[in-house]
Amino acid sequence: MKHFSIVFTLITLLFLSCPAAAIEVKKKTDLSYREDGTFKIVQFTDLHLVRNMEKNRRCLSNLDYVMEQEKPDLIVITGDLIFDSHPKQILDSLAVVLRKYDTPYAIVFGNHDCEQGLGNEELLKHISKESLCLSRSTIGVSGDPNFDLVVKDAKGKPSWVLYFIDSGSMSDIDDGYAYIAPDRIDWYKRRSERFERLFGGKVPGMMFFHIPLPEYAMASAICKYKGNRLEKECAPQLNSGMFFAACDRGDIKAFFVGHDHDNDYEVKYHNVWLCYGRYSGTNEVYNNLKPNGARVIVLNSKQSGKFHTYVVTSPEL
Repeated sequence: MKHFSIVFTLITLLFLSCPAAAIEVKKKTDLSYREDGTFKIVQFTDLHLVRNMEKNRRCLSNLDYVMEQEKPDLIVITGDLIFDSHPKQILDSLAVVLRKYDTPYAIVFGNHDCEQGLGNEELLKHISKESLCLSRSTIGVSGDPNFDLVVKDAKGKPSWVLYFIDSGSMSDIDDGYAYIAPDRIDWYKRRSERFERLFGGKVPGMMFFHIPLPEYAMASAICKYKGNRLEKECAPQLNSGMFFAACDRGDIKAFFVGHDHDNDYEVKYHNVWLCYGRYSGTNEVYNNLKPNGARVIVLNSKQSGKFHTYVVTSPEL
């Protein structure tokens, strides 16, 4: 426990005192396998950070513990980072914490991030100034961010495509959560088809966003799942066809989401894995799935289209 106290003190000093542009970091843009042929992703989700450092302690200590244990090649944060009326300050402070890991990261936003005075476009412009942040906007596609990252093999050929999509906030048609907009689905299909044309075959992919698809509820009702399902899936009431598009293209092997703090299960549905991250945030919102943790995803260059995933938890403070 002494170790975590020292770590938290250092994180606190960084979080409170360092401006966003104060530290120079080496830019990392290429995603490639390690010498042992593996590529590791850590998915954090639903941080719900505020300016009160004591309230952030549980979240930041979890980040530090997981990063120390797993040492990933890429960090993914699947939304709801901000739970405070000063969103830029929260993003700046989070960026300072992430810099010390010297690991590239990709962020998508959740339904709460845009409720704090700034829309996703402004939030993305702010955090994407960080050289370790790989998130970006795609011109002509609604929402922010929507982008993909490629994990390349030793010969420089795409081995996996990681798609990141804005799942929105609230629906403009009904009183439920947002569905994935049709133009974002079309963007994925165009990108998927382009990769197939360029490289002579479908490139395996996985998707990351915040709000679960309706198929999560369908799958958990009829299929055996692994992990915890302590709450009903809070999916959109309308189904815009994201899952069907992925099945139709045949390249997406898994979806990874957050949003439902008390779920961390994984389930296979129509030969596609539907996975939740593990709640990684503060106690500012409900979370009965203790202790905090993260989901880990391991790709292997020798196993095309296959991956290994598991949940890791940190010691409860």
